[in-house]
Amino acid sequence: MSITEPSATKPTVVLVHGAFAESSSWSGVITGLLNEGYPAVAVANPLRGVTFDSDYLRDTLADITGDIVLVGHSYGGTVISGGGAGNPNVKALVFVGAFAPEAGETPGELAAKLPGSSLGDTLTQVKLADGGVDLYIRQDQYHAQFAADSPAAVADVMGVTQRPIRESAFGEASGEPAWKTVPSWFLFGALDKNIPAATHRFMAERAGSRKTVELAGGSHTVGIPEAAKVIQHAASSIPGRDIVQVLTEIPVDVSSGWHHHPGEEVGYIVAGRVRMEREDGETQTLNAGDGFLIPPGVPHNATDLGPATGQMLSTYIVESGRPVATLGR
Repeated sequence: MSITEPSATKPTVVLVHGAFAESSSWSGVITGLLNEGYPAVAVANPLRGVTFDSDYLRDTLADITGDIVLVGHSYGGTVISGGGAGNPNVKALVFVGAFAPEAGETPGELAAKLPGSSLGDTLTQVKLADGGVDLYIRQDQYHAQFAADSPAAVADVMGVTQRPIRESAFGEASGEPAWKTVPSWFLFGALDKNIPAATHRFMAERAGSRKTVELAGGSHTVGIPEAAKVIQHAASSIPGRDIVQVLTEIPVDVSSGWHHHPGEEVGYIVAGRVRMEREDGETQTLNAGDGFLIPPGVPHNATDLGPATGQMLSTYIVESGRPVATLGR
């Protein structure tokens, strides 16, 4: 069962927070997405390390059906770059005040690449039993450092609820990034004190950003309305999907012929008795009233067993302009 109910017409937006934040930091963005009918998942980023966190995201994405827009904030950009790589369902990447590393780069290297970051001066350490160290932004520094364009009362709550990142994560190299093969969008604040604006510009240009928005006066948290707009712009760039219904008649002892579909087929036997064979070895005998499901790309063949002409009502979800079925295996 999927984490969220997929939409037939819109991608699922997966939001990944960064260091010194947590999932509810996306609340303002999520409200707008849900109002527009987008399924959404705000991932609880473990913040334990680049590889660990990317693998965690990759496992989460495997449970989501259909097209995905991946959105990362801050260190979360590193995680979507790694965790989204190689997943054909990931159609767009949105970097919101986020790192977009090249293979082999570390978050720490990027933060220090150009002058302007004052993050290090605001951090405090908590030593862990395994010898590691967790990092927090000191609460009295949080508003000015992380969320200067938010009301003080809001920033104070964010400072209290922030989740720490393991110090070693900032020195861990990134793998091959998803932005090399997936279209990307960038949004960042001109007054970001964690990742300098010049570094954001560099990363956006390197990634071939489809659209880059630099928010005047914006802090590291950037603006919620602007973030929602950029996310929806990225989502709308994904090719549309059509819902197609077909009623097929198969005469007695006649087969449909082996074929497959680019999208999922959800079918229902209206009349007759049908043998459904799949190339993966599964065979079903279906009677009137029975339903069936054929995964995308799986070759199959339907034969009417009589005594009456078989009728199947099938529903397909396919990208606009693509054929519903392709003959052969």
